[in-house]
Amino acid sequence: MVRVAGADTANLAYNMTPADNTFSNTCPILINYQSSGSAGASIVPATTAAIVAGLYIKSPPVTSFAGINLGTPGSIVQHPLTNCRLYYSQVTVDPQKSIDYVQRNRNKKFIYRSFVTNSYTNIGVGSSLNTLVNSGIIHPTAVLICPFITATTGANSGFGDYQWKSPFDTCPATMSPLSLTNLQVSIGGQTFSTLL
Repeated sequence: MVRVAGADTANLAYNMTPADNTFSNTCPILINYQSSGSAGASIVPATTAAIVAGLYIKSPPVTSFAGINLGTPGSIVQHPLTNCRLYYSQVTVDPQKSIDYVQRNRNKKFIYRSFVTNSYTNIGVGSSLNTLVNSGIIHPTAVLICPFITATTGANSGFGDYQWKSPFDTCPATMSPLSLTNLQVSIGGQTFSTLL
């Protein structure tokens, strides 16, 4: 649920708290914001106090946001199709051609690449981070840093909830416009400086 303030005015505002969001990981819903700049021209009616949105299969779950229960028995907010099927193509290969294919492709070089992930939270604005990521990686090929805005509110505040749970943001499809300064990565005792 997104709480709406100043509906149908130039001061339209959307607000959300963690208690108003039941997504545990990435929020697949993006709620667009459109302030009219003048009364009567907004797409949000003047009596709007909240926007309730959900993502579900077939029928909605029981909800209690803003006094709205999308899962009310007999509700028309459901899809008439209660089942779905997934189809996939099957390819039949002639046995002789299959044997020939296997014989010709026995000697192949396979390169296995694994991914190691680490998360570091509660890094304050203007603070520094110095940490050993992993000491057992052999021949690393890349380091990818994905900064996200914190859930903490206040001065230099975040969204009030984690960025990837926000219906106002396209994370993790896009990253935060954050500035990382004096970034250095050290691999095997050799330091690599990066310009950002």
